[in-house]
Amino acid sequence: MIPSTSLSAREARLLASWERKGRRAVTIEDIRRGVGDAAAEVASALVSKGVLERVQRGVYLVRHSGPAVGTAPHRVAGMMAGQRYYLGGNWALVHHELTELSVRTLDVFVERRLKTRRLGGMRVRFHVLEAGQFDYGIASAELDGALVSVSDPERTFLDSLDRPTVFGALDESVALLEQYLSVLDSKNLVAYAIRGSRPPTCQRLGALLDRHGIAVTHTRHLQARAAETRSLLSLLPGHPRRGSFNGKWNVLENDKGPLVSERALFAWQK
Repeated sequence: MIPSTSLSAREARLLASWERKGRRAVTIEDIRRGVGDAAAEVASALVSKGVLERVQRGVYLVRHSGPAVGTAPHRVAGMMAGQRYYLGGNWALVHHELTELSVRTLDVFVERRLKTRRLGGMRVRFHVLEAGQFDYGIASAELDGALVSVSDPERTFLDSLDRPTVFGALDESVALLEQYLSVLDSKNLVAYAIRGSRPPTCQRLGALLDRHGIAVTHTRHLQARAAETRSLLSLLPGHPRRGSFNGKWNVLENDKGPLVSERALFAWQK
């Protein structure tokens, strides 16, 4: 604990009240309710004494056990208290034991723009989503004594198709999805894609489900989302035009098979 002799009487009272309530994070308004107009001065003093850690303007983590603080997920949970967010990206794949990648970046999906920063020894990146995209595919998990929001496996894979640069590259996302498609909940995959994924993701998902013979309900609704674009889509952008054409999803499955002639492509597009 922080030695009580290093704290003023009002600082000690504040810390004691936060400990009783189990507060992991406080705002400048919380401090102002306790000390009035001296809030900024007290916050600065508590930061210098190692009681608080400033994680963004007006938001502080409470260091109940002295200078050592929690891991990046723990800190993000405190920082985002009362706001909608979830931990995703490659970190979520590792969390769900779907990859053995060594992850040094924590991707956090939020409703408003925040700057990249280092927390708990990790680089933390923030990605802004529309409000409706926090209504599905998100679960709670207890990590380091904190309850955090995490994308579930199906949502994580859809995010990897919708935002491949967050994860690395689209061909890696497609390969990993194919590897685990048989153990994922295909109903959730389709339902989530219909609710919030981009049309190209719906096209690729439909083609992969077809390839693996996975029949799901609501395929018609997934096709309707995919049909919002009529573009002939390559399963793997930037790779050679080869393989077979899936007319149902308007996808060229170019990860295998012989090269496709321009004449054949033109015929398919018509």
